[in-house]
Amino acid sequence: MFYTSTRDRSVRVSAAQAIVRGISADGGLFVPEEIPALSAGDIQTLAAMDYIGRAKAVLKLYLTDFTDEEITRCVEGAYASGKFSDEKVAPLVELYPGTHILELWKGPTCAFK
Repeated sequence: MFYTSTRDRSVRVSAAQAIVRGISADGGLFVPEEIPALSAGDIQTLAAMDYIGRAKAVLKLYLTDFTDEEITRCVEGAYASGKFSDEKVAPLVELYPGTHILELWKGPTCAFK
């Protein structure tokens, strides 16, 4: 998969290049040229996975120039036990019957989520 700049669609880089550069030379953000399509079955499969498994599966769709082993090492390192205040990383919590919220503030940084 290739990534392009939000300011100049003629810029085309690999996922690895986009990660290393961080931002395009023109000041634009790198975005995927296309969004992978998921079937209803794909979504059901993802829903049945734990957070780490889901992260690996989704990143594999976008980081096609990385090996499965590289993605596994990075994901398991990022979401290792004890790094988040909740083992589910981003738990879905019921506020009241029928209304749930995804908690994204359980991580070790104050970065925006």
